[in-house]
Amino acid sequence: MNFTISETYGEKPISEWLIVKVKDFVKEKYGLNVQMTINPESMIKFLEAVIK
Repeated sequence: MNFTISETYGEKPISEWLIVKVKDFVKEKYGLNVQMTINPESMIKFLEAVIK
């Protein structure tokens, strides 16, 4: 899945936005309803890797 991360200053962390977008993508592409959580430590490592 291709996606773009852009920084927006808001009240919700990026993980909440990412969960919504991934769930929407899976529903549209595959017709499945999924439950998803993101480990905060993994999200930090992911963002650090993307920023490099």
